[in-house]
Amino acid sequence: MSIIGQCIYYALGSTVIQKINADTAPTGDNLDRLAESVWLFSLGGIARIKEEILSPSKAEI
Repeated sequence: MSIIGQCIYYALGSTVIQKINADTAPTGDNLDRLAESVWLFSLGGIARIKEEILSPSKAEI
């Protein structure tokens, strides 16, 4: 899921998400936590892609 997709998911689903977990109200702290989660997840994906690009493929082994 793209970064924008993750943000839209939480924006459009906020009513349902809050019913499931009341601690997810859109407060400053929760939005900061969400932003950190999204960018860490995205950076993890980028790091994984980098590993795949830089590592020798299984076909070459």
